[in-house]
Amino acid sequence: MVIVHAFAGLASENKYNGKTSIATVGILQGGGGIIGVDYESMINNKWGVSVGLGAPSFGASVHYHFEPSIASNSIALTYWNQGFESSNSVTYLGITHVWRMKSGWSAQLGISTILHMGEESKLKKMGLDQDVDYALLYSIGYML
Repeated sequence: MVIVHAFAGLASENKYNGKTSIATVGILQGGGGIIGVDYESMINNKWGVSVGLGAPSFGASVHYHFEPSIASNSIALTYWNQGFESSNSVTYLGITHVWRMKSGWSAQLGISTILHMGEESKLKKMGLDQDVDYALLYSIGYML
């Protein structure tokens, strides 16, 4: 019984407590790249700012955290740019909910408006440019 209680205590400890900045690496991180990294830093106990770089993408966000911790869940105003050349890039501005788990896993899901769609973008090539004004934003990653 004592062993079970000891392991339960270890599992509930959060290794991110006290940190004021964090990097997250994963799929669709860094502005929606195939793989990317986001770096977030707290500017006070509830607000954080993040920038990211992916392949091929970049992005930035302002986060409002529900708890005074960088490892807590947050709502983010997010800008993503997928693609580096104007002719093949798509840019988004939206709101996402970011879930952060004590285990280190992070995920986000939200909705955005499409600000720009380049003539050579994959969305245009697939014929999705006619009726698309909004898009889902999502990613999954691991916090370092």
